[in-house]
Amino acid sequence: MDDIVETTGGEIDILIATHEHWDHLSGFVQARQSFDRLKVGQVWLAWTEDDRDDLTQKIKKEKGLALSALRMGLSQMQLAGDAGGADELGGILEFFGAARGPTTSDALKAVREKVSSSRLRYCRPTDAPVIPAGTSARFYVLGPPHDEKMLRKINPSTRDKETYLALAGFQLFMDGAGSALVDGDSGRPFDRQYEIPFAYAQAAPEMKFFRDHYWRPDDAPAVHAQAMPEAESAREDHRRPDDASADHAQATPETESVRDDDQQPDDTSAGKWRRIDTDWLGGAAELALQLDSLTNNTSLVIAIELPDGDVLLFAADAQVGNWLSWQDLKWTMDGKAVTGPDLLKNAIFYKVGHHGSHNATLRAKGLEQMERLRVAMLPVDRAMAVKKHWNKMPQEELTEALDKQAKDGVLRVDRPKPAAMQNVVEEKLFFEVTF
Repeated sequence: MDDIVETTGGEIDILIATHEHWDHLSGFVQARQSFDRLKVGQVWLAWTEDDRDDLTQKIKKEKGLALSALRMGLSQMQLAGDAGGADELGGILEFFGAARGPTTSDALKAVREKVSSSRLRYCRPTDAPVIPAGTSARFYVLGPPHDEKMLRKINPSTRDKETYLALAGFQLFMDGAGSALVDGDSGRPFDRQYEIPFAYAQAAPEMKFFRDHYWRPDDAPAVHAQAMPEAESAREDHRRPDDASADHAQATPETESVRDDDQQPDDTSAGKWRRIDTDWLGGAAELALQLDSLTNNTSLVIAIELPDGDVLLFAADAQVGNWLSWQDLKWTMDGKAVTGPDLLKNAIFYKVGHHGSHNATLRAKGLEQMERLRVAMLPVDRAMAVKKHWNKMPQEELTEALDKQAKDGVLRVDRPKPAAMQNVVEEKLFFEVTF
C-alpha cells in the first residue's frame, strides 16, 4: 500500500473492490494507516454489495446464516479435539476474515468510506461502458450476472459443462446448528452457557461424576486415560479425544492423572455408536467450500478496451456461471455491436482467475476464445497452496493451456519473469508489462 501511495502521488481515480474475500480486501484494514493516505475519486463494487437489491439481500442472508453456523461448528470441532477438521474448516473460513480481528465486512466498510455516496458505483453487466476522464479506454462490466441460477453454477461437469451450487447440505447443516443461532430455543433444557463440552466432561478430573454416571463400564478403554489441558488435546494423529487411545491424552497442568477407576470411553468402545453430539459437523468443510465458491462467483469482472481495440481482462475469482453469462452480453458503441465474445477475442492481457483453479478459467467459452492473447498473469504461490492442502492450485492442465495460448508468455508471482519476455519489468512488488 505504501508503494501505491508513493507511485500515484497519493491519489487514484477509481478503486475497484471485486468481491468479499479476505485475500482481495485485507490490505484495506491491515494497512489502514497507509490506505487512509490514499485519495480515491470513485469506488466501484459489484451489484452484489448493494443492500437495496433484492437478490443481494437473499444471498447475504443465506451467507450470513451459513457463516455463523460454520464458525460455531469450528468452535465445536476445536472443543472436541478434532484438530484436522478444525484446521481444514478454519483455513477456508480465513477467506471471510481473520479468526480474531477484522472481517471482510470491515474491509468493505473502509472502502465505502473513501467516497461520498454519489461517487460509489454498484456495477452491473447491463451498464453502458464507461470512459474515465482523461482516458480513451472503455471499461466494460462483464460480471457478475444478475441471475441467481448463473451465480450458483460453479463447476464444470462432463455432461452439462457446469453444475449448480445449491449449497448442498445447507439445510441439513443448519438444522444441526440452527438452535444455537436463534434467540428463542424451546427445545433445550438449559441455556447453552451451562453446557459442558463433551471432551471436557470426558477428561477433566472434576468431571468424575459424568464418567461415573454417563458411560457404562464397557465403554471404558483398556488403557488408563489422563486429563487434557483446557479440555483439548494436540495429538500428532489429529484424532478427536474420543478417537484417540487413552495413552495419548495429556494431563492438566493443575492436577495429577485421573485415577485408574476414572476410565473413559473412546472410539473403539462398544458405546461409540451412542454419540451424536458432533454428527452435524460432518458436512462443515464441504459447505464452507461451496460458500467460498459462491462468493467467488460474485466477482466484479472488468474488460478494459483500449483505443486500438486491444482488451485487458480482469476476471478476479469468477467461476463457471459468471464466465458463461458473458456470452450473451451485447452493447452498441459508435453504431456497432460489441459482444462479450468480441472482448474475449481481442484480449491481449488476462489476469488469470482464482489463482489458476480448475473452475475459474473456461476452456471453449473462455481461454480458447482469446485468440490474440499475449500475456497471462497468474497470481499464485504454489508453496503456500500446498501448505494449505490446495494441491491442484494452479491446475496443471490450465497452466499448460496458458503457456500455449499466451504468445509472449505467462507471468507467475511465485517465479521470476521468463527471460524471453523483454516487454516486462520485474520489481519486488509487481511486474510492469508494456505493449
